[in-house]
Amino acid sequence: MSTFSVSIKDPTLSHTSYHDELRASIEAAGAHWDRYISGAGSIEIEVAFDPNLPTAASAATNAVAASESGGVTTYHQGVAAEMLTGADPNGSAPGAVMIIGSGFLDDLWFDPSPLDRTGPVDPAKYDAVSVFMHEIGHMIAFNGWRDPDTGALSGAFQSTYDTQIETVAGGTAFAGPEAVAVYGGPVPVTHQSAGHLGNPGDAAANDLMTGVGIYPGTRYDVSALDLAVLEDCGIDTVNGASQIAQRAIAERDVAADLEFLGGTAQAATAGLAWAEESGGSTETDAGVCGSFWTVAGLNQDWHGFL
Repeated sequence: MSTFSVSIKDPTLSHTSYHDELRASIEAAGAHWDRYISGAGSIEIEVAFDPNLPTAASAATNAVAASESGGVTTYHQGVAAEMLTGADPNGSAPGAVMIIGSGFLDDLWFDPSPLDRTGPVDPAKYDAVSVFMHEIGHMIAFNGWRDPDTGALSGAFQSTYDTQIETVAGGTAFAGPEAVAVYGGPVPVTHQSAGHLGNPGDAAANDLMTGVGIYPGTRYDVSALDLAVLEDCGIDTVNGASQIAQRAIAERDVAADLEFLGGTAQAATAGLAWAEESGGSTETDAGVCGSFWTVAGLNQDWHGFL
């Protein structure tokens, strides 16, 4: 079992009224992921605020080499490595950073019971636990350096997520065997945002890790597709993950797709409200987050605001 703890960097004390709710929601979001991941770690997430950021952005603060082949080194994100091994790759420093837009705080609904998640979500706000689960997904696996449209690497390094990206007509797709089995084929990667799944009209656009956008008043959860991606990234999942995936395959229909993708009937309409509100393109800019991460010594960052 891994645990998640949150420290909040708020030097001007401008957001103190949110500190307790943020801490509870982010720690709960980590716990919801931890239900499915074998291993143990103590993940420290540092939260900071940016008045110029429209939503949120997250990253593991380091990466751990997993393998090398043909002169290309493959890396686990540090958070995943710690969850799998229990060994902290960066000591007392935070294992991940989450930056939240100051104005975005008012758009979030903080569940009074973030572990149970049983109450109705405010229809006018975004479920904070869902948002933070999405962000932690980036810290664990959904991130990399490949160009999201061409699939090209920027150097002799790649993430475990990058290893499963292939070029398809119109862009790139995640083609790991476990994800393909759940989805029924290669999973479309969001245009211009390789760490996200789905484009408008795709079933994957309803997933927790969508790059199309999430809906207010909607609660998202880790899906069988998300767990399959983790498996393809070398992260062993437990606690019924395979059964969830197999049921999704067996019940291939609209209702089952919505359930295993973590969405709802509302999400099935593939609306683009978030994109419109964020001032972005409904084809490429919609979404809940940006994500970025670094590998020490490579002097290469992956930055990707939707």
